[in-house]
Amino acid sequence: METTGTIKAVFDTHKVSDRFQKREIVLTIEEDPKYPQHVSFLLTQDKCELVNDKMIGSRVKVQFNLRGREWKEAGGVARYFNSMEIWKLDKI
Repeated sequence: METTGTIKAVFDTHKVSDRFQKREIVLTIEEDPKYPQHVSFLLTQDKCELVNDKMIGSRVKVQFNLRGREWKEAGGVARYFNSMEIWKLDKI
């Protein structure tokens, strides 16, 4: 999938373990300028570096995979989580 937007926030890289790291960014997507959307995207592993030289306010095009997963509590109640994991990011 692909979208364009303006970088609103870039968070620090979070080292989850010795072998896994992640980083979150927020893009403002203005498909309808009257109702801009602030959408969180995830970068993992070596992709965390894709935003090192990108400034807040920069227009970018991102290519990402939509991911979803299920988590069940001990009582059997299911919860669902989604993420949009960027695999390519280019400044416009």
